[in-house]
Amino acid sequence: MDITPAIQFLNESSLPDEVKQALIARLEKEGLTPEVEQAITDALSADMDKAIAESGVKIDPNDPALLAAQDKLLGDVAVATKKYVGGMNTLTKKAHELDRKISADVDVVRAQTVLAKIKKT
Repeated sequence: MDITPAIQFLNESSLPDEVKQALIARLEKEGLTPEVEQAITDALSADMDKAIAESGVKIDPNDPALLAAQDKLLGDVAVATKKYVGGMNTLTKKAHELDRKISADVDVVRAQTVLAKIKKT
């Protein structure tokens, strides 16, 4: 599955560079697993909380605009996860089909080898 959109999203975020690089490294190593997805969500939440605290602005957790932004973020993460899972499922199916074809070809070569040995005797 192509993790490029998730990496691009992280690179464009306001997260500190060391956090971005750590999350990108996990993405490249593990893929967009639920654990990595949660780590990204947690990092973004912590970054937003820090920025809000530094600004001195008091946030109403029930503010409709905040809830809408949170829903959008969660929706974007869900879409990225769905694309990742779908891509991985497609790759898995292709790998199984390729394995089946290779096994069939190996069986043909083995049969031809046995037939050739029988003809020689």
